[in-house]
Amino acid sequence: MKILVINASPNREKGGSHTTLQFIEKALCAENDTVDIETLYLADLNQPYCDGCLSCLKEGGQTCPVLDKVAPVEAAIRSADGLIFAAPVHSFNIGAMGKTMIDLLVKEIHRPSFFGKKAVVVATAMGGGQQGVLKYMRNTLALWGVDVVAKVGSSSAQLGKPHYDQKMEVVANSAARALLSSIANNTSPRPQLIDLISFQIMRIAILNSSDSSPLDHQYWSERGWLQADYFSNDNINPMKNILAKMIGKLIGRQIRKDNSKPIYIG
Repeated sequence: MKILVINASPNREKGGSHTTLQFIEKALCAENDTVDIETLYLADLNQPYCDGCLSCLKEGGQTCPVLDKVAPVEAAIRSADGLIFAAPVHSFNIGAMGKTMIDLLVKEIHRPSFFGKKAVVVATAMGGGQQGVLKYMRNTLALWGVDVVAKVGSSSAQLGKPHYDQKMEVVANSAARALLSSIANNTSPRPQLIDLISFQIMRIAILNSSDSSPLDHQYWSERGWLQADYFSNDNINPMKNILAKMIGKLIGRQIRKDNSKPIYIG
């Protein structure tokens, strides 16, 4: 069983992200001494900011002008059974390094392909903001097809204090067990309402953009998603599905009518 740890902290082994990851890695090894843990430090890749050229969407992922910086991350995720994505909270949002990685993998939002991967997301802050960043990380990975089974938030200011570390061990143990059991049992994810709504919005957008986004349209058509309720029909809550379809139809009408307007808030 291979677990990929993505550390999106510019401080590598010196930051709170690394310390938090050590708790989880220790718990993983205690639960399964044969687990293979690989760590990828984004700081080592020197990834440039995505300039929004959309080459990956219009012409295919292999045309990305910084493919040499994107490919190692994508390949590492594909080769792993489980993923732990850790990022610091900067100014109450995900740190730039983690956001850059997500931006460079934008094609995974349009053409998700990481299905079957299980993940834990980790956010560390000196103060607050962990919950918002964890939500963002979870929802983004869900768009990629990844099943996030646990979220862990920690305080860099408290790490190292005995009473806090004891609580951190409990949280880390729970996260490790959730990740290992989900991989071993290959459980199907239960989509949240936001997942179903996001799917419906993307499905309708792609249905109406076969000319402008032919690669997306072909990808979704080949997988039968253009007529589906979700990527998989497993574990869908019927009431949430009905609500998601209603919201999707309302937004779809706006897309077809081209009623988008500039935003002004006075």
